[in-house]
Amino acid sequence: MDNVIKTPTGCTRRLHTMRVLAVGGGGREHAIVEALARSDAEIYACMKNNNPGIARRVKDSLLVDEKDVAKVVEYAVSRDVE
Repeated sequence: MDNVIKTPTGCTRRLHTMRVLAVGGGGREHAIVEALARSDAEIYACMKNNNPGIARRVKDSLLVDEKDVAKVVEYAVSRDVE
C-alpha cells in the first residue's frame, strides 16, 4: 500500500507501507510484534500454536510448524512480505 505526501518544500513523495512476517509464537516474537504495531507496518505471523497477543496485533496469521520452510515462504510470498 503506497501513500503520497507533500513535503514542506512542495514536493510529493510516495511512502511505502512495509509488510513484515514474524515467525514464531513466543515471547520474543510477541515483543517484536508489539514494537512493530506502533508503526504503520502490515504485520503477518507464522506460528505453530496460536499466541493471542500476537494474533490480536497482526493483519493475518498462519498456524504452521515454523520449521516447514516451504510453507512459511509460500505464505510470505502470497502476502508480498518484504
